[in-house]
Amino acid sequence: MKRYWSSQKPSGMSASAAKEWDSFDAKLTPEDVIEMQCIDADCNDCKHFQRGQMVDRVDGLYQSNMLLGFKLFNGTCGKDGSATRAYPGQYTGKQCFEHRRK
Repeated sequence: MKRYWSSQKPSGMSASAAKEWDSFDAKLTPEDVIEMQCIDADCNDCKHFQRGQMVDRVDGLYQSNMLLGFKLFNGTCGKDGSATRAYPGQYTGKQCFEHRRK
């Protein structure tokens, strides 16, 4: 079983830990990335998501997410026409998710 790490490198890592982190990330294949995106099941990687505007500030999320470098997008689900948000690199677990490259 492969272990998967966040794409966000933690701050304050020693030089040797940072080197190990970077070398591990380099071992991920495109298939690994798609597998992780399917586990996340977020609209950002769904073939039905129609991307809208990037959101700079969302009530209650700015402090916890935006300052850490996370972005989110407003958009529309092409499957059912509903308004939705995409959170790149974050687990959402939507049951309706279909990967855009599968």
